[in-house]
Parts: sequence; C-alpha cells; structure tokens
Amino acid sequence: MEDAPLDLIETLSLKIHSGVRFSYILPSDVVIPKGRRQLLLKFGWRDLISKGLVERRLLDDVKVTTIFKEKQACVLFPYLKGKPDLNVMFYGDQ
Repeated sequence: MEDAPLDLIETLSLKIHSGVRFSYILPSDVVIPKGRRQLLLKFGWRDLISKGLVERRLLDDVKVTTIFKEKQACVLFPYLKGKPDLNVMFYGDQ
C-alpha cells in the first residue's frame, strides 16, 4: 500500500490556483493519512476538482519508473504491454 503525500498539497494548490492544471493517478489501495481531509478542505481541493483544474484517478496497478540523481530526476511510464517506455520521459533538473 502507498501513502498519499500530504506535504505536496499546499505547494500544488498554490500552483493550481495560479492556473496550472494538475492530474494524478494513485493505486486503488492508497492509504490516506490522518488530517488529509481537513487539509484538502483548507485549500479548496474539491472546488478545484469541480472546476476541472484537478483530475484524479485510481488504478489497481500503477507501474511507473523513477530515476533520481543528486540534482536530476526523470519519470517514465510503461507501454500498453507494461514494460517501461525508455524513449519518452519527464525530466527535470535543479
């Protein structure tokens, strides 16, 4: 089971309120930490979802590859057959 990250909600909501759209996928067996509901209410998360600024999905199995270095990271998603697609990725550096 996975934990939904609480520390990202404030940062994400500030970006979303400035016009950035946000979509996320979590495994269907995600563990929701205590206090999350109050935090989501505080930042108007439900309103952001109803306006289409936040889209969320739950899947039975989430296969994502992440690669991290000291100041670089990338995220890769699988082909339809489930193997990582090494030709397309999200990349960021600091």
